[in-house]
Amino acid sequence: MNKIAVGGYIHKGESSLVNGTNDREACPKRWIAVLVQVNCEKETATRLGKVGYETYIPTQQEVHQWSDRKKKVDRLIMPMLVFVRATVREEEWLRDQSYIHKLLALPGSDEDKKRFATPIPDNQIERLKFLLENAGAALGMQELPALYLQYYYAINAFTTGKKEPLVVVYSGTIDLLEDDELQYIIGHELGHILSDHVLYHMMVQGLVDFINLPAKDLIELPLYYWSRMSELTADRAGLLACQDLNTAIRAMIKMAGLPQSQYDKINVQAFIDQARDFNEKNTGFLDETFKFIAIANSYHPWLVLRAAELLKWVESGEYDRIINEYRAVECTHCGEMIAAKSEICPICGGKHN
Repeated sequence: MNKIAVGGYIHKGESSLVNGTNDREACPKRWIAVLVQVNCEKETATRLGKVGYETYIPTQQEVHQWSDRKKKVDRLIMPMLVFVRATVREEEWLRDQSYIHKLLALPGSDEDKKRFATPIPDNQIERLKFLLENAGAALGMQELPALYLQYYYAINAFTTGKKEPLVVVYSGTIDLLEDDELQYIIGHELGHILSDHVLYHMMVQGLVDFINLPAKDLIELPLYYWSRMSELTADRAGLLACQDLNTAIRAMIKMAGLPQSQYDKINVQAFIDQARDFNEKNTGFLDETFKFIAIANSYHPWLVLRAAELLKWVESGEYDRIINEYRAVECTHCGEMIAAKSEICPICGGKHN
């Protein structure tokens, strides 16, 4: 796999020829996303820069290595998308440009109804760079998978690809989660990669979709069960990435569909108590049978069950053992996070005491 660094192509823009007003407070600039033709992202950014726009194209720098040479290549994280810093008044001009296909807005939003682009907070642009680096370092990954963002306002992410896996994150995940909660989500996906789940997930989904035999259920149910158990393993990786149980539980509560207006009222302890009760009190034959029937044909366990299993793992002492054994510290030579027990930094090769 190629080594990857997260970065971006930023064009600050020349003096503005577009906005004829100096009233920045009345008409402030904010980031918006525009859809452009394929392979025209940098060309579009350059053209917009010449008329005064600041643009940003998220990229990952991949080091392609051959037997006789290495080459650094910038790969686009979000093909056909360019982030542009513009005012509402400037949007009409942007729409008129032949090389811009569309200004993006959340479906059903006020901006969408008024034919405006949905503004993107400045901190989201910065957090594009944050997603993979911290979670990957906490799990000791020297080679990070490719990262893509899917424009969909929900909390979710998934991993695909075996030889060169990639992680896809929904745009709503960046907006609705705090930084430490993002580490849990990304760590969960990296856990699938480290555990070699990705190929088997693809096989499970393929087999389930195409099996058409009299004993179909006898083949499908064990596959669904394995898929659900793999999520529990990935949850442990997510916790190791964020290293805080409350953070992992908060992320689960939000994933369960809690309205954003209630985020400041999240009661983590109540959810933990519910998870503990779920594990300890629903253990009878009928309870277990009901739970099995309810999720037998699902790829993912209930979130309360995932929380219960994560809590059980923490209380077993295994989490603390791993944290103490593989505690991450900063390399004194390159500044990267490495395992405390490492004598040699796997990143720069420097000796670590």
